[in-house]
Amino acid sequence: MDEPLFNMEQAMEMIESFGVVSGLGTTIFVPDFNTNTVKVLYTDNACAGKCSRCVHHEEDALNAWGDACQKTHCTAAEFSERFAGRYFYQCIEDRLFFATPIVIDGLMVAAITVGPVNIFEPDDAASESTDAQLDPFPVCSPKRVQDLANLLSACGISIGDSTQSNLQLMRQINMTQQRQIHASIQATKQNPLSDYPIELENRLVKAIEDADVVTARSALNELLGTVSAYYLSQGVKIDGVVNDLMVVCSRAALNAGVMGTQVIEALNAYRSELSRLKKSDQICFCMQRFVERMAFMVSRLRDVNYEDDIYRAIGYIRSNYNKKIMLNDVANAVGFSPAYFSRLFKKKVGSNFNTYLNTVRIEAAKNSLLSTDLTVAEIASLSGFEDVSYFTRIFKRQVGVAPGRFRARRGQVGKSKGRSR
Repeated sequence: MDEPLFNMEQAMEMIESFGVVSGLGTTIFVPDFNTNTVKVLYTDNACAGKCSRCVHHEEDALNAWGDACQKTHCTAAEFSERFAGRYFYQCIEDRLFFATPIVIDGLMVAAITVGPVNIFEPDDAASESTDAQLDPFPVCSPKRVQDLANLLSACGISIGDSTQSNLQLMRQINMTQQRQIHASIQATKQNPLSDYPIELENRLVKAIEDADVVTARSALNELLGTVSAYYLSQGVKIDGVVNDLMVVCSRAALNAGVMGTQVIEALNAYRSELSRLKKSDQICFCMQRFVERMAFMVSRLRDVNYEDDIYRAIGYIRSNYNKKIMLNDVANAVGFSPAYFSRLFKKKVGSNFNTYLNTVRIEAAKNSLLSTDLTVAEIASLSGFEDVSYFTRIFKRQVGVAPGRFRARRGQVGKSKGRSR
């Protein structure tokens, strides 16, 4: 491995100190954006090599992240650079991390990630981990996570090239946002609105659904300025406007297929932060980060291949086909929203969920017809069909003959009265 372009000894000392103070796992890694892989330089991460996604190699504990994990952290490194040095994200198993880049001469040469961390309150039932190897997660309040992320960003700056100050860049982005909002406010004052600017809201929603962060940010700033001027004239405070927009953006992410639990968790975390903010510039910047979070979650859905999840879904179907299972059941089993799972399943498998489920059930029924003396009605029930007439119709559609004739011909249904099936 090539030597890192920064003082690794100093970096490890600083990150180890950060881990001791925070109580959270830390990892320094070099992302490869061409292959979506990472090279871990240092880790005391709480999950690497332990969860089901990771590779369990005792002799190579540093590089224990599996392919899906590496792609997630690699993408997060890119976004941490793009979003001014502080980025929150969830891994494939929905565990919360935050990351910052290490920048040398204006280029990111490595990244630091911290996690997993649970931001639920300690007495919240949702904070219980389903993974015994990782239970319990370190628990932090949303405010503490925000503060630790700021400190991590400062660590990244110190390790890298301090002249490329990410904190300074963050301030510049904040100032840019405020200028855009101010310009919209002034324009609205000169030409007062007669109605809510639904076209701006629609542009913001579409940008989130398209995972277009740049357009989403621009549309948000214009909408914040326009709507703020409109509502302030009605005596409505800016934080009320932002709360409404958060709901709109959350729906956009849900419509794009993001899991409801992920959206609600992010919404609650940012609302909690919003409730503590007083200045309008802080409130608007909080909203911008929330919009970026929604767009990234949509982007992650589209970037990840998810073949492992489809295999898990197929395994679930084949293990439960004889029961009453619905698309929602399988989507929940593999951790997707039903709408997104339906689209993903058809794209990967080549048929929709119900067609595939019926195919599995008919294959089981064919085996039973040839190997048992059970009645057609009994076989229909054991294969997962509640209605024998529906079973017969689907069987004939897929096989070419009715179940009784299939049994009588001992499965030889290639020809029927000189006509292919």
